[in-house]
Amino acid sequence: MSWSRRQFAALPAAACGAPHASARWVRHPANPVISLRPGRFDSFHVAAPMVLREKGVYRMWYSGSDREKNEYHRIGYAESRDGVVWSRRDEPVLSPHDPSGYYTVPMVLRENGLYKMWYTGHNGMADLRYATSRDGIAWREHSRDPIATRVYCPSILRDGDLYKMWYTAYDPESGPNRAMVIAFATSRDGLAWTPHEENPVMRSTEKWEHRNILYPWVLKRRGRFEMFYTSYGRICELAYATSNDGIRWTKGTAPVLSPDPGSAYDSLYCSKPCLVEEPDGRDKLYYGARVDMIHKYYAIGLAVLNV
Repeated sequence: MSWSRRQFAALPAAACGAPHASARWVRHPANPVISLRPGRFDSFHVAAPMVLREKGVYRMWYSGSDREKNEYHRIGYAESRDGVVWSRRDEPVLSPHDPSGYYTVPMVLRENGLYKMWYTGHNGMADLRYATSRDGIAWREHSRDPIATRVYCPSILRDGDLYKMWYTAYDPESGPNRAMVIAFATSRDGLAWTPHEENPVMRSTEKWEHRNILYPWVLKRRGRFEMFYTSYGRICELAYATSNDGIRWTKGTAPVLSPDPGSAYDSLYCSKPCLVEEPDGRDKLYYGARVDMIHKYYAIGLAVLNV
């Protein structure tokens, strides 16, 4: 990945669409749909849901760790018939080779029967890695590792003959206390990425937003790009924006999902969402949840579009 003079600094290792910005998202009564599992690899941290629905089966890849420190995150896998009750594999499907590093924020597409996963690997900086699979469970990592540097939390889609990626980076113009922003890149093959020359494409600009903008999730629907993203300060809230070209964005007027102070699972963070479009219009919005400063993330929640 070639970088211009507006190169972004390395990120530390540590959003899904809606028909319109005023859409009302309702937390599912079964929340959280994914919780910590004592004795398993996801016993202390669980986060970063990535969900596809295929032939009536919901498939989720997510990040989990059993370390008290924020390290050795691995990619887990779960399946569900209704998107609410999930059956998880006991062991991760993709793990870092170095126990001090971690793999997180998986992004999965299926093309011509092949699952493609882009994810952040962290060993001192956030790098973009890539793996492929025939079944979504047994993964083969690409020989070039990483395929790009300074890329955190990719959201990728295929648009015509290009792969388009939105991701989190640091804003070099934000001073010593660097702010997180959203950047954009394109690729012909999903491996060699060219960043947009006017990056970043989104900063914190609204009075209701927090200083950091991160965890983009982008889809293209009815010819328009839709983005959910995280606004992060003392808390994390989910926000929404639209764009005709994926570069110039129009934001909503308020967050679309905020922490519930009385919640036992998301009283602090609603973050890193992922959307599943539903035929009846009641789209499912999965998100990472947090209740304290001990766990990086505590659970995965589900909000449903009220139509």
